[in-house]
Amino acid sequence: MSTSESNRFDIVQYYNDLVKKDSSISSPVAAVSSLVRAIEEQNATTMLEFMMIVRTACEELKKATDNSISLSAGCDVFLQQMSRLSHAQSVDECRMA
Repeated sequence: MSTSESNRFDIVQYYNDLVKKDSSISSPVAAVSSLVRAIEEQNATTMLEFMMIVRTACEELKKATDNSISLSAGCDVFLQQMSRLSHAQSVDECRMA
């Protein structure tokens, strides 16, 4: 495994840790928190790169759960909001939003 792969943020592990740590956290809230953390960990320099990272993170979370409609809804709402912001703002502004 390369250094970049070993240092890669594991959104699924982060999500699972959140859920284990706080059993009262809802799936959508845990998903959004995980996506925010993924954004903080990434180094995109263009909006295209930024949106690809967000989409990939959403897909990873959705694949890792057994048909969680609420997790999927949380990811979809987050992705939709980031898409709206991406048209009007820079990568740094989206990270801060």
